[in-house]
Amino acid sequence: MASGPLAGLHVVLVPTWFPTPERPTGGRIFQEYVEAFTGAGARVGVLYPDLVDLRNQTIHAREAGYDERLKSMRLPRTLWPTLHEEMFFGAPVVRVRGLHTSLGKKERRIDRYAAWLRRAYAHYVARHGRPDILNAHCATPAGWAALRLAQNLNPRPRVVLTEHTGPFSLLWKPAGAMEPVLHERTLSACREADALAAVSDILVKEMREAGVDREIPVIPNAVSTLFRYAPPPSIERAASGKLRFRALYAGRFSKEKGIPELAHAIERVAQAPDVEVHWDFFGFADEGEREEEERLARVFSSGPAKGMGTLHGMQPREVVAPATRQAHFIVLPSHRDNCPLAVIEARSVGRPTVGTRDSGVEGYVEDGKDGLLCRVGDADDLTRAILELLRPYDRWNAREIASRAEARFSESAIAQQYAGLFSPRASATKI
Repeated sequence: MASGPLAGLHVVLVPTWFPTPERPTGGRIFQEYVEAFTGAGARVGVLYPDLVDLRNQTIHAREAGYDERLKSMRLPRTLWPTLHEEMFFGAPVVRVRGLHTSLGKKERRIDRYAAWLRRAYAHYVARHGRPDILNAHCATPAGWAALRLAQNLNPRPRVVLTEHTGPFSLLWKPAGAMEPVLHERTLSACREADALAAVSDILVKEMREAGVDREIPVIPNAVSTLFRYAPPPSIERAASGKLRFRALYAGRFSKEKGIPELAHAIERVAQAPDVEVHWDFFGFADEGEREEEERLARVFSSGPAKGMGTLHGMQPREVVAPATRQAHFIVLPSHRDNCPLAVIEARSVGRPTVGTRDSGVEGYVEDGKDGLLCRVGDADDLTRAILELLRPYDRWNAREIASRAEARFSESAIAQQYAGLFSPRASATKI
C-alpha cells in the first residue's frame, strides 16, 4: 500500500507545455513532478492537448532529426486531432495531437485546447478512473481549460493551479499589450482555482500587479534525484601555472539570459593572470536569436578564450547532471527568471552560482553563501563576480550548499508542500 503525504490521491497533471517533436525540451520539469508525487504515494497521470501550430510545424519539420523525434515519441503524422496513449516516467499520458491555426486570435487556441482536454479526460477516465486533483500548470490555457472541464464533472475534482511563467508580465503593461479575452481568462483561472501557487516571488509580484488578489504561496520546482551532493572536483594547474576551473551554463542562448555580457566576461576572465576557466554550454537558441549562439561560437574560436569552451547543444538531464558534478561553478546572468532549474540543480549538487540581482535569480542564490550576485546587463560586474568567486574557491562549502537546496527543492520537500495545496482545507484560504 502506498504511503507518504499524497497517499491515496489520484493526481492528473495538465501542462501548458510538454515534450513534443517540435519542442522536445518543452515542459521537461514534469518528470520531477511525476517522480515527486509518485514518491509521495499518489497515482499520477498527464493530459496534454498538443496543438501543433502550422507555421512552427513547417519550420521544425525542416530541422535535422525531426523525423527521428517523431518516430521515437511514436506520434502519428496526422493533421486531424488524434488520441495517443503513452507513458512518461511511469505515468500514463493521454495526448490529443493535431494541427491548429488560430488566425491570430489567442482565445481560439484556448477554446480548442479546452475542447481537446475534455476529449483526453474522457479517454483517461475510461482507462484509469476519475482523478481527485487536476493540477494545471499556467493559468492559460491549462488552468482556464481545467476549470471549464471540472465545472461539468460530478464528482468534481479539485483544480489546483501552479503558475510557472504565465503572461503576467504583459498584463500590467500599457493597454493593448494583451487581448482582453486572454486577460480575463487568465485572471478568472487564478480567481476560481481551488488553490493557487507560483514558483517564485518575482512571479507572485507580477501576479499581484496584474490583479490577482488571493493567497499565493511560493512552491519552487522540484529537482531530479540525479542532482544530489557530490564533492567538488580537484583544482589543477594549467601548463601556464594558472589554476584551472570548469564552469557550466545551461539554458537558452538569448539576450534575456545575458549571453552578450557573458560572452564579454568570458574574454575578460581569459586574460586573468592567475585563473583559467573552461566553459561547458548546454542549451539552444530560439528562432530569431541564433546570433547569440553564433556569438558564443566566435568567442571560443578566436581571441583570448579560443579553445576554452564547448557548445554541447540541448542535452538530457542524464548528460547535464554529471557535467554539473564536474564543474566548479555555474553562471546564469539572466535579466529575468522565475525558478531557474540550472541554479537549483547546481545548488543541489553543491556548486556555487554567479547570478544577477533584481532578476528573480536572487531568490535562489543567497549572496555570499550560495554564490555571488552581480548587476543585470553589466559585463564588467559579471567579470568581477566570476573572478571573486574563484579567489579563493575553497571558501565555498559544497555540502552546506547542497543541504540547504535539499531542504527546499528536493522531490520530497516539494511533495510535502503540495500535500497542503491538494487538501480541501486549502480552499479556506481562498479570497
